[in-house]
Amino acid sequence: MGGKRRFKDKGPNSKRSRGDGRPENGEWKKFTFENAKFEAYYKMQKIVPEEEWDQFITALKRPLPTTFRVTEGCEFEKEIKERLFAFRAKGKINLDDGRTVEPPQLLDWYPNNAGWYYDVSRKDLKTNKEAKEFTTFLQNQTQCGYISRQEAVSMIPPMFLQVEPHHRVLDMCAAPGSKTAQIIEYLHRDSTNPTGCVVANDADFKRCYTLIAQIQRYQTPCVLVTNQEAQRFPFLKTFPEDETTPREGITNDGRATFQFDRVLADVPCSGDGTLRKNPDIWGEWGVGKSLGLHKLQTQIAMRGVNLLKAGGRMVYSTCSMSPIENEAVVCEILRQSKGSVRLVDVSSELPNLKRNQGINTWIVQDADGRIHKSYEEITHEPTKKKIQPSAFPPTQEEIATFNLQYCLRMLPHHQDTGGFFVAVLEKISPTWKSILPEKTETKTEEPIKTEEKTEQETTAEVKSEESKEGETKEEGKGGKKEKKPYPEAPFLPFDYKNEHKEQWEIIKESYGMKETFPVDLLMVRSANAGKITLVSQSIRKIFDVDVHRVLKVVNCGVRVINLQEMNGNTECKYRIAHQGIRFLLPYVTKRVIQIKPNDLWNLLKEENPFFSTFSEGVANNMNALASSQGCVILVLESSAPKPFAGIAVAAYIAKTSCHLQVPKEDRASMVQLLKDYEDRLGISVGEVTQNAAEKDGVDSKE
Repeated sequence: MGGKRRFKDKGPNSKRSRGDGRPENGEWKKFTFENAKFEAYYKMQKIVPEEEWDQFITALKRPLPTTFRVTEGCEFEKEIKERLFAFRAKGKINLDDGRTVEPPQLLDWYPNNAGWYYDVSRKDLKTNKEAKEFTTFLQNQTQCGYISRQEAVSMIPPMFLQVEPHHRVLDMCAAPGSKTAQIIEYLHRDSTNPTGCVVANDADFKRCYTLIAQIQRYQTPCVLVTNQEAQRFPFLKTFPEDETTPREGITNDGRATFQFDRVLADVPCSGDGTLRKNPDIWGEWGVGKSLGLHKLQTQIAMRGVNLLKAGGRMVYSTCSMSPIENEAVVCEILRQSKGSVRLVDVSSELPNLKRNQGINTWIVQDADGRIHKSYEEITHEPTKKKIQPSAFPPTQEEIATFNLQYCLRMLPHHQDTGGFFVAVLEKISPTWKSILPEKTETKTEEPIKTEEKTEQETTAEVKSEESKEGETKEEGKGGKKEKKPYPEAPFLPFDYKNEHKEQWEIIKESYGMKETFPVDLLMVRSANAGKITLVSQSIRKIFDVDVHRVLKVVNCGVRVINLQEMNGNTECKYRIAHQGIRFLLPYVTKRVIQIKPNDLWNLLKEENPFFSTFSEGVANNMNALASSQGCVILVLESSAPKPFAGIAVAAYIAKTSCHLQVPKEDRASMVQLLKDYEDRLGISVGEVTQNAAEKDGVDSKE
């Protein structure tokens, strides 16, 4: 939430806020927290009971509290939660503006004590001295993936997906990635090696890298990042996995559409539910955004429905409060699916979460403030082009069957959050026009679909509508733009039998790789195999199914091996990537050294500690490898207390010293945890030099 695309002017003269009141040029600006059109529109829509209106508006004008969740299933989950409860026990702190605030508290609707909020804004969290210790802790654990900072209501859609380890999940509009990260967490929660996967897609190429930065913290081979327009996400074809699954879109050779068990359609929206986080919306709000986006939102949702397996669950969500973007889209999904999809009653799920039901009727207003009761009565042609027939409320007959009361509306004054909308849908039967009963049929079936339009075309429509409300955008001139080649090289299988045979033999010999290692799951992007990635079986299947390479793949899996030029007498220039260690370790038989807690602390506090500073056995093992300088894996011995036992890190052995090859974010988290549990580990912690604590020997963004 909040990070979803909102179509705005970002020209060279724009002073776009970063959400904390400060624009790009670093100067602070003051906002006017009011908009008469906004208030009149939502009073008219009656999304808030009249007696709660003042609470609603007051809440919208307050900054959001800091909210975050602990990654469930991570190795330090128990220790992270202990630290949070310790912070809570410290009591109140004084803010710079004179206010006194309570310590971090639990989100009572989030299960397992994993969701937290702190009634301190992002600005205060950065600047207040009394909050410094907590801020440092939060930053360290966030950077390495043990904690995820996320707006509270943004956590809700993945929870209603009910993801299980065997599910294939499609996140259609994934950037900036907080919900994707949550889905990955649920996929791994009850299984260290889930058979399912997550396909995280976004239409914006640059935002895909924001998405990658978010999910790489989770170090999983079960993820694929794609750069497709969500409403045109490809229908890949594959032979059915079993005879019991309903087959949709069967081709004349017997292949069927590759579908997903779960789909999240957290679609681009006008974003007025994020007013507390993005106060610049107050000044630019208008109904044109909702009217312009409605068609695209419907197209994305319908594509999601067609990509969903029969029996699967899809969650449609927005951070908008407009019924045009919410209930109206849900109505059109139900209309077009003709009984194949139904809304799910989730009133018993997350019982402590306060929510309002969806509404059955609403007002359609154009950019000039005119109210229209039906599409047919619109006589002004330009207006008619900007309002979709599906934007209008359902008929009485539809109200009786659609069950819009099952939709969820979260309002800012309920539990001190942003505004949010969620609809949970179940596909109870195929949504394609027909199912071919026999593989021998020659006809190729098509899904139920709407007229498709690119997000760029939709953006232009939105901006045109917004021009009546004081915004303009210079459109490109001339004909169609020349199509540019896709900037990313494709991922290809690591050809260990032919093209990459020499590289594999070097790696295999140097690290003593067992024959059982799944080398067929390795992927590369270059002939020299400079960066080698491990994917899961489910992700490899998608590559195999995509025979025509229609998917624009930006990233996948987890990096496990890198080619690195090294000085000295190095037999193997391939080093183990820190983020992939836990997937390689069970198969590595050479260049592995067991270390003690004091040895790990030695590596963390010093940048290049000499062999002589390690415990005797470790020093001897390091000396033995000094003649073949290069990467080693250091594993904390099994006698260390849990969950520290078995922690593995990558390091570089030189002639007389050892250097930790761990990204600085993971390094800082280790320092924090070892400091917090030095008694349990039997170590004496002193001060850590800034260079050692903050510097790393590898590119943390690799």
